[in-house]
This record gives sequence, structure tokens and C-alpha cells, in this order.
Amino acid sequence: MTADEVKVEKKKKKKAETKEEKEQHAAELEKKLEEGVEVNEIDAEVLTLESEEIINACANIDTLINEELTDKDSKTACEEVLKQVRRDQISLNITPDYKYFILMAGIFNPKRTMVNHWEKFAPCFTNLVSADGDDGLKRVFQAIIIFYTQTHTAMQKQAPTFCKTLYDSEFFSGDFFVNWHSSKNYGLDKHSCMFDRKANKEMKTILEPFVTYVQAQLDAGYGDEYDEEEETKQEEAVVIEPKEETESQKAQREAIAKMQAAKEEALKKARET
Repeated sequence: MTADEVKVEKKKKKKAETKEEKEQHAAELEKKLEEGVEVNEIDAEVLTLESEEIINACANIDTLINEELTDKDSKTACEEVLKQVRRDQISLNITPDYKYFILMAGIFNPKRTMVNHWEKFAPCFTNLVSADGDDGLKRVFQAIIIFYTQTHTAMQKQAPTFCKTLYDSEFFSGDFFVNWHSSKNYGLDKHSCMFDRKANKEMKTILEPFVTYVQAQLDAGYGDEYDEEEETKQEEAVVIEPKEETESQKAQREAIAKMQAAKEEALKKARET
């Protein structure tokens, strides 16, 4: 056998091994999903929210919704989305707290805003909270903070309106917002992948007019209809200059958009063949 033939045989063997490894990994993943196995914190991978793996997981959720769930009812859509995020979490070997960010950044974006689509996808988050309790509520809020301060900074003006929706629907209580705003780390899971003091401080500035309104409601002891005109006056009184997008935030946003575009193009080509 010549040297070139030996190289070819080695490449074939390596390719076969890679295929076997992928099949084995897929089989192990399915078994874990069926058995409801959870990732051990000690052995878990630690990824940044800007990592390619997390960006790809967010893109998986977005593609799933665009391609298969647009016309589905809330129950069906949330069931499928939760299956996908669970699959990605176990596949990446990351702790459950990552799922909150992946869902928030995967479901919502400038074209599918929280303000207009929260009602349909809220069960995704209530499902996680029901399993994680108080930590779950904290993680939902931390995902919201990261979403508006890092992932989609251009959507910050929608944050007070969305939090009003959460307040009206009693997803978060008025006390939660007030205590969070007046405390250093209240309402935050310090061990979560989303714990970010700088982002938390920025969010307090963004939501200050809204929290002022909530405090007034609590002081009055009743829940009046929200006075949007009054909120506008309060917002004008507290001028919040839009923050320039950092290079890291820009890179993350562009990476997500690029990943989503590539997936859509691949699906388009697949349908044409």
C-alpha cells in the first residue's frame, strides 16, 4: 500500500469514527431527554451569552417559530419551543438557567416583540418558573434585563410598556418591582449565567418612571387604570439618553442575524431541491 493510499484509509477511518461518535452522542441525548436527566452543575459547561453555541440555540428557537409555529395556538407552540430549548440545553451540557435567556432572545426580537407576543409565549416561562420557583421568577426578570440592555438595546423604549404588561397580568407583583428598584440585588439570582450588576443598574434607570407609577399605586392601595399620558410626562421628566451599542453587543446582534439568515437560506434551498 502506497503512502497516499494509507492517508486515504486513515481519512476514511477518521470519518467513520466521527460519524459513529455523532450517532452515539445523538443516542445518548435522546436517552437523557426521555429519562428527564438534568445537567450536573459540577460537570456543566460554562458558556458566555455571546458564545456561538448560545447564539445558535437562540437561532434554533427563532427558526422553529418562523418555519413551524407561526399559526399554531399558544399551547402547541410553547410545547414545541420548550422541547427545543430542553434539547439544546442537554446537548450543550449547560445548566437550566441558560434556558431563560435562550427563550427570551430566541422568541422575541424587533419583528416579534414582547409587547405584542408575550401572551402567546408566556406559558414557556411559567413552565420554567413552576419548576424553579422563586429562582425561576428571578431568572425571567434577569433575562428581560439582558434582553433590553445587551441583546436588543434599540428596543429599550418598549421595556416600561412590557413590564406594565407583566404587572397587570400579575406575573410580577408591584412589590417585586419596587423592592428590586430600591435594593442592590433583590430579585436576582447571583449564581445565574445572567447575573450582571452593570446591566441591572442600567435597567433601573430605564424603568424608573414605571416603578414610580407602581409605587404610587401601592401607596394608594388600589390598581387604577394605567395613565399612559402621565407615564409619558414622567418619562419626559427623566430623560434617558439612548446608549451607544458596544462592539460586543453589536457582534452578538449581527451574529444572531447572520445565523438566522443562513438557516433560512438553507431551508429555502432544501425546499427548492
